[in-house]
Amino acid sequence: MSVAEKTVQALNVIKRLDLNNIVSVTTDQIGPPKIQVNNLSDLKGLELSEEVFQDGCKRISTVVDGVLVFGVMLSERYLASAPF
Repeated sequence: MSVAEKTVQALNVIKRLDLNNIVSVTTDQIGPPKIQVNNLSDLKGLELSEEVFQDGCKRISTVVDGVLVFGVMLSERYLASAPF
């Protein structure tokens, strides 16, 4: 699938999300299109998978019409050590 086709695929999913909630959209030649959301409420009612990283942060994700939609939950340990 070309990047243009993946972009169209992502746009069709974006229409179903709250635009104020979208952090980033990535379409490239590797993997599915990806949409990061700020608030996980857009993912309610969908079958979600959870990936936990070494620093305790979690990525909650689902696939909607071939597009990976995900949000990140930062851990307290990560926030305590963050440089900001």
